[in-house]
Amino acid sequence: MTANEFLHHCLGDFKSLRDRAMGLAESLGPEQLQWRPDPKRWSAGQICDHLIVSGQPYEAKIAPYITGPLAKPGTEFAMSFMGKLIARAAGPNSNAPVPPVFMPRPGPTPPDIAHQLVAHLDRIIALTEAAMGKDLGAKVSSPASRLVKLSVGDVFRVTAEHNLRHIGQIEDLVMTPGFPAK
Repeated sequence: MTANEFLHHCLGDFKSLRDRAMGLAESLGPEQLQWRPDPKRWSAGQICDHLIVSGQPYEAKIAPYITGPLAKPGTEFAMSFMGKLIARAAGPNSNAPVPPVFMPRPGPTPPDIAHQLVAHLDRIIALTEAAMGKDLGAKVSSPASRLVKLSVGDVFRVTAEHNLRHIGQIEDLVMTPGFPAK
């Protein structure tokens, strides 16, 4: 698959995720964002915050590579072994533990946290669009461990899978018995 085909796939996921997040932002009130079915589970607001807290460091790490030189047209891209492994662990069918650096911030989440998530996804979409034609093979270290290296392309897929997982969790949460009405 070419790098641009890979990015188009990621971009489609990010646009769909942004639309889903916008639907949540427009439908969830402050009480609903704070509600937790039990103390061991996160609220919708905490999940939004987690996605922002875990995504922003990657935004900063890949942005310099997006402004780099163009790749040769038709350049192929394949995810690294580590990228595939982390994408699977971060994705919808996993329940991997959260590294401490990616935990939601303490205290109640701001009432606009879902809108902050939408803004975060808008930035990811812009980065994905700007990456078209660029070399996706440059390596960056994970904010969770400098020993873990991912390619710029890996970061896009890991980010998409992670958001798919957690936006799905929020959608499931609102269907949980006891979820407060607006």
